[in-house]
Amino acid sequence: MPLTTAVDRADFLTILNAEAAATGLDLNVETAEEMERWAEMAPNSRKSIGITVYRGGDIRQNEARVSDQFHFGHVWISFQQGEDPALARRFRERLMSRIVERWPETLSVPVAQTGALPHKEDLVRGDHGYEIDPSRIAGYICGTAPGNAPKWACD
Repeated sequence: MPLTTAVDRADFLTILNAEAAATGLDLNVETAEEMERWAEMAPNSRKSIGITVYRGGDIRQNEARVSDQFHFGHVWISFQQGEDPALARRFRERLMSRIVERWPETLSVPVAQTGALPHKEDLVRGDHGYEIDPSRIAGYICGTAPGNAPKWACD
């Protein structure tokens, strides 16, 4: 999702707050100071946005994560199934509908067979969003063939 201006970020936060509140979820929004501290410790981990959406006042009950860490300037939202899959689905569908309405250039990122999100450099533009580059797909597939994801990533 392209959030390139302060107005974009403010609009996104307004939408995220509204959809989280509608489904009884809370937000933890990282401050600029927190993000800068992390960037000082690990420059490759720099990000301009970091938000955790969680349930029941317990940040450990993570429902979604918003960040551009490791793909600075390209904000990704990753959704967890959560303990209540119906709530998670309702939140995801409502939020994504509003995001695509506001930012129609938003693209999807595939979830690999291992359950992980691919690295940005392993993605190529497809007809309906990003796809894992066929030359790099082996590392995202579970199996015993050379180059496949390690067994621990597939359990």
